[in-house]
Amino acid sequence: TEYERAQTVIGDEYELNLSDYRTIATELDAEERAELYERVKTDQRAFIREVQRVRALRQEYRAAQQAGNRARARALARELSRETTNFSANTTALIKEYESLSNETGISFEPAIENINETRIDIENTTVNITNTEFRNTNLTAQINRSNISFANPGRITGQVALSNGTGLSGRVVTVAVGGQSYEVRTSPIGRFQIPYRPVAVRTNSTNVSVRYVPDNASVYRQASDTVGVNISSVNASVEAFDAPTSVAFRDSVRFKGRVVYNSRTVEALPLSIQTRNVSLTTTTTDARGEFQGATEFPANINDGEQAFVIQTQPNRSVQVESAQTVFVDVTQTQIRAQIKNRSISTVS
Repeated sequence: TEYERAQTVIGDEYELNLSDYRTIATELDAEERAELYERVKTDQRAFIREVQRVRALRQEYRAAQQAGNRARARALARELSRETTNFSANTTALIKEYESLSNETGISFEPAIENINETRIDIENTTVNITNTEFRNTNLTAQINRSNISFANPGRITGQVALSNGTGLSGRVVTVAVGGQSYEVRTSPIGRFQIPYRPVAVRTNSTNVSVRYVPDNASVYRQASDTVGVNISSVNASVEAFDAPTSVAFRDSVRFKGRVVYNSRTVEALPLSIQTRNVSLTTTTTDARGEFQGATEFPANINDGEQAFVIQTQPNRSVQVESAQTVFVDVTQTQIRAQIKNRSISTVS
Protein backbone atom coordinates (compact mmCIF):
# COMPACT_ATOMS: atom_id res chain seq x y z
CA THR A 1 0.00 0.00 0.00
CA GLU A 2 0.98 3.67 -0.26
CA TYR A 3 1.27 3.74 3.54
CA GLU A 4 3.70 0.82 3.49
CA ARG A 5 5.78 2.49 0.76
CA ALA A 6 5.91 5.71 2.76
CA GLN A 7 6.89 3.75 5.88
CA THR A 8 10.22 2.92 4.22
CA VAL A 9 11.40 6.46 4.96
CA ILE A 10 11.79 5.31 8.56
CA GLY A 11 12.94 1.81 7.74
CA ASP A 12 12.98 -1.26 9.95
CA GLU A 13 13.50 1.00 12.94
CA TYR A 14 9.78 1.92 12.81
CA GLU A 15 8.72 -1.33 14.46
CA LEU A 16 11.93 -1.39 16.52
CA ASN A 17 11.10 1.99 18.01
CA LEU A 18 7.61 0.90 18.99
CA SER A 19 9.13 -2.20 20.59
CA ASP A 20 11.60 -0.02 22.48
CA TYR A 21 8.73 2.10 23.73
CA ARG A 22 6.96 -1.02 24.97
CA THR A 23 10.14 -1.96 26.84
CA ILE A 24 10.31 1.46 28.50
CA ALA A 25 6.61 1.41 29.19
CA THR A 26 6.74 -1.81 31.21
CA GLU A 27 8.49 0.16 33.93
CA LEU A 28 5.67 2.70 34.09
CA ASP A 29 2.11 2.47 35.35
CA ALA A 30 -0.66 1.51 32.93
CA GLU A 31 -1.79 5.06 32.19
CA GLU A 32 1.70 6.37 31.44
CA ARG A 33 2.41 3.27 29.36
CA ALA A 34 -0.65 3.82 27.17
CA GLU A 35 0.09 7.53 26.76
CA LEU A 36 3.72 6.99 25.80
CA TYR A 37 2.91 4.23 23.31
CA GLU A 38 0.15 6.27 21.68
CA ARG A 39 2.37 9.34 21.40
CA VAL A 40 5.07 7.58 19.42
CA LYS A 41 2.51 5.92 17.15
CA THR A 42 0.85 9.27 16.48
CA ASP A 43 4.10 11.14 15.82
CA GLN A 44 5.57 8.54 13.48
CA ARG A 45 2.35 8.10 11.53
CA ALA A 46 1.99 11.88 11.19
CA PHE A 47 5.52 11.98 9.78
CA ILE A 48 4.63 9.28 7.23
CA ARG A 49 1.45 11.11 6.20
CA GLU A 50 3.42 14.33 5.67
CA VAL A 51 5.93 12.51 3.48
CA GLN A 52 3.05 11.08 1.45
CA ARG A 53 1.54 14.53 1.05
CA VAL A 54 4.77 16.15 -0.15
CA ARG A 55 5.53 13.31 -2.57
CA ALA A 56 2.00 13.46 -3.99
CA LEU A 57 2.40 17.20 -4.59
CA ARG A 58 5.69 16.57 -6.38
CA GLN A 59 4.00 14.07 -8.67
CA GLU A 60 1.17 16.51 -9.42
CA TYR A 61 3.71 19.24 -10.15
CA ARG A 62 5.64 17.05 -12.59
CA ALA A 63 2.42 16.01 -14.32
CA ALA A 64 1.41 19.66 -14.78
CA GLN A 65 4.88 20.52 -16.01
CA GLN A 66 4.86 17.69 -18.57
CA ALA A 67 1.38 18.76 -19.74
CA GLY A 68 2.67 22.29 -20.33
CA ASN A 69 0.28 23.82 -17.78
CA ARG A 70 2.62 26.50 -16.46
CA ALA A 71 0.07 28.26 -14.23
CA ARG A 72 -0.88 25.03 -12.46
CA ALA A 73 2.75 23.96 -12.17
CA ARG A 74 3.63 27.27 -10.45
CA ALA A 75 0.60 27.01 -8.13
CA LEU A 76 1.63 23.47 -7.14
CA ALA A 77 5.25 24.53 -6.67
CA ARG A 78 4.10 27.29 -4.32
CA GLU A 79 1.93 24.86 -2.37
CA LEU A 80 4.83 22.40 -2.24
CA SER A 81 7.05 25.13 -0.80
CA ARG A 82 4.54 25.86 1.97
CA GLU A 83 4.08 22.17 2.77
CA THR A 84 7.84 21.63 2.88
CA THR A 85 8.29 24.52 5.30
CA ASN A 86 5.70 22.99 7.66
CA PHE A 87 7.17 19.51 7.17
CA SER A 88 10.68 20.73 8.04
CA ALA A 89 9.47 22.41 11.23
CA ASN A 90 7.51 19.33 12.33
CA THR A 91 10.41 17.01 11.50
CA THR A 92 12.84 19.14 13.52
CA ALA A 93 10.44 18.94 16.48
CA LEU A 94 10.12 15.17 16.06
CA ILE A 95 13.89 14.71 16.05
CA LYS A 96 14.23 16.82 19.22
CA GLU A 97 11.60 14.63 20.85
CA TYR A 98 13.56 11.50 19.96
CA GLU A 99 16.76 13.05 21.32
CA SER A 100 15.06 14.01 24.58
CA LEU A 101 13.64 10.52 24.98
CA SER A 102 17.03 9.03 24.26
CA ASN A 103 18.59 11.17 26.99
CA GLU A 104 15.86 10.23 29.44
CA THR A 105 15.79 6.49 28.75
CA GLY A 106 19.29 5.63 27.56
CA ILE A 107 17.86 3.97 24.43
CA SER A 108 19.43 5.05 21.14
CA PHE A 109 17.05 6.20 18.41
CA GLU A 110 19.93 7.23 16.14
CA PRO A 111 19.00 4.94 13.18
CA ALA A 112 15.48 6.36 13.02
CA ILE A 113 16.76 9.92 13.47
CA GLU A 114 19.23 9.45 10.61
CA ASN A 115 16.52 8.10 8.30
CA ILE A 116 14.15 10.93 9.19
CA ASN A 117 16.90 13.49 8.65
CA GLU A 118 17.85 12.03 5.28
CA THR A 119 14.22 12.21 4.17
CA ARG A 120 13.96 15.83 5.35
CA ILE A 121 17.09 16.84 3.44
CA ASP A 122 15.92 15.06 0.28
CA ILE A 123 12.52 16.76 0.38
CA GLU A 124 14.00 20.18 1.12
CA ASN A 125 16.58 19.93 -1.68
CA THR A 126 14.01 18.76 -4.22
CA THR A 127 11.65 21.58 -3.27
CA VAL A 128 14.45 24.17 -3.56
CA ASN A 129 15.28 22.89 -7.05
CA ILE A 130 11.63 23.11 -8.11
CA THR A 131 11.08 26.62 -6.72
CA ASN A 132 14.33 27.85 -8.25
CA THR A 133 13.09 26.56 -11.61
CA GLU A 134 9.63 28.12 -11.33
CA PHE A 135 10.13 31.47 -9.57
CA ARG A 136 12.16 34.63 -9.89
CA ASN A 137 13.55 36.14 -6.70
CA THR A 138 12.18 39.49 -5.53
CA ASN A 139 13.23 42.01 -2.89
CA LEU A 140 10.96 44.20 -0.80
CA THR A 141 12.11 47.31 1.03
CA ALA A 142 9.71 49.16 3.33
CA GLN A 143 9.69 52.25 5.55
CA ILE A 144 7.11 53.87 7.82
CA ASN A 145 6.72 57.62 8.17
CA ARG A 146 6.53 57.46 11.99
CA SER A 147 6.94 54.72 14.53
CA ASN A 148 4.35 55.80 17.14
CA ILE A 149 1.08 54.54 15.67
CA SER A 150 -2.34 53.21 16.63
CA PHE A 151 -5.63 52.41 14.96
CA ALA A 152 -6.69 55.99 15.70
CA ASN A 153 -3.39 57.46 14.44
CA PRO A 154 -2.22 55.36 11.48
CA GLY A 155 1.19 55.39 9.89
CA ARG A 156 2.00 55.41 6.19
CA ILE A 157 4.11 52.56 4.86
CA THR A 158 6.02 53.12 1.63
CA GLY A 159 8.09 50.55 -0.16
CA GLN A 160 9.30 48.98 -3.35
CA VAL A 161 8.95 45.51 -4.85
CA ALA A 162 11.84 44.75 -7.21
CA LEU A 163 13.62 41.87 -8.89
CA SER A 164 16.96 40.74 -7.52
CA ASN A 165 18.72 42.94 -10.11
CA GLY A 166 16.95 46.03 -8.72
CA THR A 167 14.36 46.43 -11.49
CA GLY A 168 11.02 47.41 -9.93
CA LEU A 169 7.81 45.49 -10.64
CA SER A 170 6.22 48.27 -12.65
CA GLY A 171 2.52 49.11 -12.75
CA ARG A 172 1.30 45.88 -11.20
CA VAL A 173 -1.52 45.26 -8.76
CA VAL A 174 0.23 43.47 -5.92
CA THR A 175 -0.87 42.12 -2.54
CA VAL A 176 1.08 43.47 0.43
CA ALA A 177 0.45 41.96 3.86
CA VAL A 178 1.21 44.07 6.92
CA GLY A 179 0.85 42.60 10.39
CA GLY A 180 -1.79 40.09 9.29
CA GLN A 181 -3.78 42.58 7.19
CA SER A 182 -3.74 42.41 3.38
CA TYR A 183 -3.82 45.32 0.93
CA GLU A 184 -4.03 45.36 -2.85
CA VAL A 185 -2.06 48.25 -4.32
CA ARG A 186 -0.81 49.24 -7.77
CA THR A 187 2.92 49.83 -8.02
CA SER A 188 4.45 52.88 -9.68
CA PRO A 189 6.62 52.66 -12.84
CA ILE A 190 9.59 51.82 -10.60
CA GLY A 191 7.71 49.34 -8.38
CA ARG A 192 6.96 51.64 -5.45
CA PHE A 193 3.79 51.59 -3.34
CA GLN A 194 2.29 53.23 -0.26
CA ILE A 195 -0.28 52.01 2.28
CA PRO A 196 -2.06 53.78 5.16
CA TYR A 197 -1.55 51.32 8.01
CA ARG A 198 -3.86 51.06 11.02
CA PRO A 199 -2.71 48.23 13.34
CA VAL A 200 -5.55 45.91 14.36
CA ALA A 201 -4.50 42.52 15.73
CA VAL A 202 -0.77 43.13 16.25
CA ARG A 203 0.39 42.89 19.86
CA THR A 204 1.04 46.24 21.50
CA ASN A 205 4.42 45.02 22.77
CA SER A 206 5.61 44.34 19.20
CA THR A 207 8.56 46.51 18.17
CA ASN A 208 8.52 45.41 14.52
CA VAL A 209 5.78 44.69 12.00
CA SER A 210 6.35 42.42 9.01
CA VAL A 211 5.64 43.78 5.52
CA ARG A 212 5.34 41.04 2.88
CA TYR A 213 4.87 40.94 -0.87
CA VAL A 214 2.46 38.02 -1.45
CA PRO A 215 2.32 36.96 -5.11
CA ASP A 216 -0.71 35.01 -6.31
CA ASN A 217 -0.34 31.27 -6.83
CA ALA A 218 0.22 31.46 -10.59
CA SER A 219 2.77 34.29 -10.41
CA VAL A 220 6.36 33.78 -11.58
CA TYR A 221 7.66 35.83 -8.63
CA ARG A 222 8.76 34.67 -5.20
CA GLN A 223 7.53 36.15 -1.94
CA ALA A 224 9.69 38.82 -0.25
CA SER A 225 9.50 40.61 3.09
CA ASP A 226 10.91 43.39 5.24
CA THR A 227 10.14 44.82 8.71
CA VAL A 228 9.42 48.31 9.99
CA GLY A 229 9.97 49.53 13.54
CA VAL A 230 6.83 50.52 15.45
CA ASN A 231 5.60 51.57 18.88
CA ILE A 232 1.90 50.64 19.02
CA SER A 233 -0.74 52.05 21.37
CA SER A 234 -4.02 50.22 21.84
CA VAL A 235 -7.54 51.58 21.44
CA ASN A 236 -10.81 50.29 22.87
CA ALA A 237 -13.42 49.58 20.19
CA SER A 238 -17.07 48.78 20.73
CA VAL A 239 -19.55 46.23 19.43
CA GLU A 240 -22.63 47.52 17.63
CA ALA A 241 -25.77 45.57 16.73
CA PHE A 242 -24.65 42.52 18.70
CA ASP A 243 -27.35 39.99 17.91
CA ALA A 244 -27.53 36.85 20.05
CA PRO A 245 -30.33 34.79 21.65
CA THR A 246 -31.79 36.02 24.94
CA SER A 247 -32.39 32.46 26.13
CA VAL A 248 -30.70 29.16 25.31
CA ALA A 249 -30.58 25.55 26.41
CA PHE A 250 -28.22 22.62 25.98
CA ARG A 251 -27.75 21.61 22.32
CA ASP A 252 -29.50 24.71 20.99
CA SER A 253 -28.01 26.09 17.78
CA VAL A 254 -26.73 29.53 18.78
CA ARG A 255 -25.92 32.22 16.20
CA PHE A 256 -24.10 35.48 16.77
CA LYS A 257 -23.52 38.54 14.64
CA GLY A 258 -22.49 42.15 15.10
CA ARG A 259 -20.12 44.88 14.03
CA VAL A 260 -16.96 46.29 15.62
CA VAL A 261 -16.37 50.04 15.38
CA TYR A 262 -14.00 52.65 16.75
CA ASN A 263 -15.22 56.26 16.60
CA SER A 264 -17.63 55.36 13.79
CA ARG A 265 -14.88 53.62 11.79
CA THR A 266 -15.39 49.90 11.23
CA VAL A 267 -12.58 47.55 12.26
CA GLU A 268 -11.55 44.90 9.70
CA ALA A 269 -9.58 41.67 10.25
CA LEU A 270 -9.99 41.58 14.03
CA PRO A 271 -10.05 38.05 15.55
CA LEU A 272 -12.71 37.64 18.26
CA SER A 273 -13.75 34.96 20.71
CA ILE A 274 -17.25 34.49 22.11
CA GLN A 275 -17.58 32.75 25.45
CA THR A 276 -19.71 32.41 28.53
CA ARG A 277 -18.49 31.65 32.04
CA ASN A 278 -14.94 31.34 30.60
CA VAL A 279 -16.10 28.54 28.29
CA SER A 280 -15.22 29.26 24.67
CA LEU A 281 -18.22 28.98 22.36
CA THR A 282 -16.77 30.01 19.00
CA THR A 283 -14.19 32.25 17.31
CA THR A 284 -14.65 34.60 14.37
CA THR A 285 -12.98 37.47 12.51
CA THR A 286 -14.45 40.77 11.34
CA ASP A 287 -14.81 41.23 7.58
CA ALA A 288 -14.15 44.27 5.36
CA ARG A 289 -17.26 45.98 6.80
CA GLY A 290 -16.23 45.29 10.39
CA GLU A 291 -18.97 42.68 10.70
CA PHE A 292 -18.69 39.26 12.29
CA GLN A 293 -20.87 36.20 12.64
CA GLY A 294 -20.56 32.77 14.19
CA ALA A 295 -22.57 29.73 15.17
CA THR A 296 -22.20 26.90 17.64
CA GLU A 297 -24.12 24.31 19.62
CA PHE A 298 -24.65 25.39 23.21
CA PRO A 299 -22.64 23.14 25.55
CA ALA A 300 -23.79 21.23 28.62
CA ASN A 301 -21.26 22.62 31.11
CA ILE A 302 -22.89 26.03 31.63
CA ASN A 303 -25.01 26.59 34.73
CA ASP A 304 -28.65 27.45 34.27
CA GLY A 305 -29.96 30.90 35.11
CA GLU A 306 -28.71 34.33 34.12
CA GLN A 307 -25.37 34.26 32.31
CA ALA A 308 -23.65 36.46 29.72
CA PHE A 309 -22.29 36.08 26.22
CA VAL A 310 -18.91 37.81 26.25
CA ILE A 311 -17.21 38.85 23.04
CA GLN A 312 -13.56 39.85 23.32
CA THR A 313 -10.16 40.04 21.71
CA GLN A 314 -6.99 38.40 22.93
CA PRO A 315 -5.05 40.49 25.47
CA ASN A 316 -2.65 43.27 24.45
CA ARG A 317 -3.91 43.74 20.89
CA SER A 318 -3.82 47.00 18.95
CA VAL A 319 -7.62 47.06 19.00
CA GLN A 320 -9.22 45.80 22.21
CA VAL A 321 -12.85 44.71 22.51
CA GLU A 322 -14.86 43.39 25.43
CA SER A 323 -18.64 43.44 25.35
CA ALA A 324 -21.30 41.35 27.06
CA GLN A 325 -24.96 40.54 26.58
CA THR A 326 -27.16 38.86 29.17
CA VAL A 327 -28.61 35.46 28.30
CA PHE A 328 -30.88 33.17 30.30
CA VAL A 329 -29.83 29.51 30.28
CA ASP A 330 -32.84 27.20 30.56
CA VAL A 331 -32.79 23.89 32.40
CA THR A 332 -32.73 20.90 30.08
CA GLN A 333 -34.63 17.87 31.30
CA THR A 334 -32.73 14.61 31.00
CA GLN A 335 -33.79 11.00 31.02
CA ILE A 336 -31.87 7.95 32.12
CA ARG A 337 -32.71 4.73 30.39
CA ALA A 338 -31.42 1.40 31.66
CA GLN A 339 -31.87 -2.15 30.52
CA ILE A 340 -31.11 -5.19 32.58
CA LYS A 341 -30.21 -8.35 30.73
CA ASN A 342 -29.81 -11.97 31.91
CA ARG A 343 -31.66 -11.26 35.14
CA SER A 344 -32.25 -14.29 37.32
CA ILE A 345 -34.59 -14.44 40.27
CA SER A 346 -34.18 -16.90 43.09
CA THR A 347 -36.86 -17.69 45.64
CA VAL A 348 -35.88 -18.65 49.13
CA SER A 349 -38.51 -20.51 51.19
